[in-house]
Amino acid sequence: MKSDEELKRAFKLFIDEGNIIYLDILEYEKDPEDNGRMMELIRDDFIKIFNENPKKIYNIIADLSPIGKINRSGFSSKTRRVGYQLMIQEQIGKSAVVTPSLFIRAVMGFIITATKKSEIIKCFLTKEKALKWIKEK
Repeated sequence: MKSDEELKRAFKLFIDEGNIIYLDILEYEKDPEDNGRMMELIRDDFIKIFNENPKKIYNIIADLSPIGKINRSGFSSKTRRVGYQLMIQEQIGKSAVVTPSLFIRAVMGFIITATKKSEIIKCFLTKEKALKWIKEK
């Protein structure tokens, strides 16, 4: 299993001046333990941001494009569970997921249904379309 420092280099999380949180996956971690731990690190970084401004609502653009096309074994159950835990945070407004993967879109469909947030979570093929939707009122 990779160290937390190695896993933290596989993603980038930042806030722009418009208070949009960007999550860019830079490298796909194939090992189920690694991708589960990476998702925990991502969740923890989001929680830190939320705790700094507990009343603020943030929109999110998550670019998962580098993951590419994967199958069911591509995400561990831990990764899916932690992703769900993140998406139910009350400080999340609109969430745009950028991915070409039909499997990730299907997983997101389950998360959207489970969270009952179909109006504020959407998948897109490009970051440009995701940003346009995020900025719509």
